[in-house]
Amino acid sequence: MKKNLLSLLFIGVCNFGLAQSKDEAAILKLDSLEVASFLKNDTETLVNKIWTKEYVVMNPFNNIVNIKDILALMQNQKITQIPFTRKIEKITISEKIAFVMGVETPDASKAVAGVPKSVFSPRRFTNVWTKTKKGWRLSGRQASNLIEMPNSQLEIETEIRRLENLEREAVMAGDSLALFGKIWSANMIINAPNNISSTVERSKSQLRSGNLAYTSFERNIEKISININIAIVMGQETLKPQGIQQNAGKTVTRRFTNIWQYSNGQWQIIGRQATIIKVE
Repeated sequence: MKKNLLSLLFIGVCNFGLAQSKDEAAILKLDSLEVASFLKNDTETLVNKIWTKEYVVMNPFNNIVNIKDILALMQNQKITQIPFTRKIEKITISEKIAFVMGVETPDASKAVAGVPKSVFSPRRFTNVWTKTKKGWRLSGRQASNLIEMPNSQLEIETEIRRLENLEREAVMAGDSLALFGKIWSANMIINAPNNISSTVERSKSQLRSGNLAYTSFERNIEKISININIAIVMGQETLKPQGIQQNAGKTVTRRFTNIWQYSNGQWQIIGRQATIIKVE
């Protein structure tokens, strides 16, 4: 009797081990497919074979995004697919939940101008898989950068200066295509020179009605401070409004602060303040 019990116990342990191995093999295969599909922008495979409908991610920039956010960005090609390798160090399976942990290493040779070096930093990751009726599906993920790679500050600052000049020229030219949804974030807020809190929609209306028209517009950047994916630019602007604007024909000097955020493969202004200090 005792011998039979030991035999049954041994068989049970073996079966459990085989089940674990089978599940691990399935997860490893899907994990590899997930990387390949993401890099190819293959949303069909990701949605139908890998991600759950409730898939949620805490990304390396500490933003929480869901599957709708990710798909919209991928479909609009606003996510820059940086090649990377994923090394799995540990898989832990507890009934219908599996935790996959390891490190991802982006290919730094594929660096793009203006993209923070932190994007190319090695990152620790945890992927959470759930066993469903259709098999294992990825339901959650967190990725955290290990380091901010050196020499990134100068490269980012150079890109911000380029974009600041591009924004100034676009305002001068009344170029709404260059500004809206590109340089200016759709969520940009402004503390305007007339001491009114404003939005990008109001700026759009002002630009089209001639309320942002200038005969000259110079911007002197005095300081740029960068913190991961946020850049704060401060300095002084000298301009001559024209048309129906207040102080038209006069020289206006104002202090300014522009706040830039790097998200989804691009830098955009998310906040701005401009304060008039002199009118001549």
